[in-house]
Amino acid sequence: RITNTTILQTINSFWVNKDNVVIQYIDENDEIQIFSAEIVPDEEDVAQPSTLVGSFWEKNIEQIDVFGERIFGILENSAGSIGIISSPDLENQETVLDTPLKEILTSWVNRNTISINTKPSSKSFGYLYLLDTNNKTLDEALSRIIGLNSIVSRDKNKILYSTSVNKSASLRFLDRETGITKEVGIKTFVDKCVWDESEEDTTYCAVPRDLNFRNLPDNWYKGIVSFSDDIWKINLETEEMELVMELTENIDVVNLKINETGDYLAFLNKKDMTLWGIDLSLD
Repeated sequence: RITNTTILQTINSFWVNKDNVVIQYIDENDEIQIFSAEIVPDEEDVAQPSTLVGSFWEKNIEQIDVFGERIFGILENSAGSIGIISSPDLENQETVLDTPLKEILTSWVNRNTISINTKPSSKSFGYLYLLDTNNKTLDEALSRIIGLNSIVSRDKNKILYSTSVNKSASLRFLDRETGITKEVGIKTFVDKCVWDESEEDTTYCAVPRDLNFRNLPDNWYKGIVSFSDDIWKINLETEEMELVMELTENIDVVNLKINETGDYLAFLNKKDMTLWGIDLSLD
């Protein structure tokens, strides 16, 4: 146990480093709070749990994401969305995005780039932009794609994205250097995929055994339908696909993550939000 501190209704938490954590939660007034804290050990008794000491960010930050020791948050207002980068102590803050877009999904691509995706729906066109945090400019990468969601490789040259197609979803791969788009030979949402930056052109995806439902991904987001997945490894250049593991627990995978060395996968089961992991180094 690290600390005895209990924070109820936690939405998200991110480790900034081994001593700092950022926590997003809903308070007693149903407002979204961001608490950036340092874990401070008991100097008199190291066997005792540590305490959390930190600061609160502006209320109702809709999304947060962390890259190294940089925290990015999105605040929606009547005019659109404001994007702010902050240090872990919340002392040094910079506005890097001011856009009329609302209901956007953001994710760090690399230290100086953030992807901005309009929220996916089978009933509307989606757009993907890349935000340069140095010069604060937006570059349109994908446009007018129904049900669009995406993940971008760290070098920004490769985009894996999903789109709504009839009663299913299509997974596609764009090489930005060549301009060539290919359909990947599996059907899943990019929400169930992660880039393996340790191996070129490689991604891991959770693939539903049955994806024949209407209004996807909307009905999945709403919890009207759920899936049972298996884990696949895909080389997007050679189109080789390998079944990594059949998940016998009927897991609906979300938040798939992989470590820097590419030997451990972690994910959540959307059905009950339990945490699971796969050691890829084992035969």
